[in-house]
Amino acid sequence: MAYGSVAKPDLMAKIINVVATAMFVCMMLAALLQIFFRFILKISVPWTEELARILYVYVAFLGLILLESEDNSIKVSFIVDKLPFKQRYILQICLNIFSILFLVCLFIGAFIMFKNSNTMNFGTMPFLKVSVLYIPVLISCPLTAFYLVRQLFYFQQKDIEDPDKDKNNSIKEGTK
Repeated sequence: MAYGSVAKPDLMAKIINVVATAMFVCMMLAALLQIFFRFILKISVPWTEELARILYVYVAFLGLILLESEDNSIKVSFIVDKLPFKQRYILQICLNIFSILFLVCLFIGAFIMFKNSNTMNFGTMPFLKVSVLYIPVLISCPLTAFYLVRQLFYFQQKDIEDPDKDKNNSIKEGTK
């Protein structure tokens, strides 16, 4: 959440975490199957590699939702933390608006690609449409945007409770 705020995982984030973990385990199993078939049985089984790649896309985009639900995305906030509350909040609003605009563009592109690739099948798994690659993008964009908006409310609520809490803690930690 916005520079130092504390977000509590909600039910939706917990469910997404379970699904992402299950997909990660399946991805690892597909990769291990590829190793087993290729190096132990000396058989090339291409569907395992393609399945691992598909699951990787799902894990990555579900992970994006989880990162924003707990505000754990990578950021360098050294200078931002020194700004007064009002400037930090305005900066956070701008960053989240740009992020949401990017997510809208990504969603539109994924939707177009989902429609266009609905007639194509994977080469090694002909029962599976290529459009399944765009489902995690279509799911993660609106949910990530929801969490970006929610971050602003947590940011404001946290700093209304104690606007100088982070500054006082960093001063105390720096003197130890």
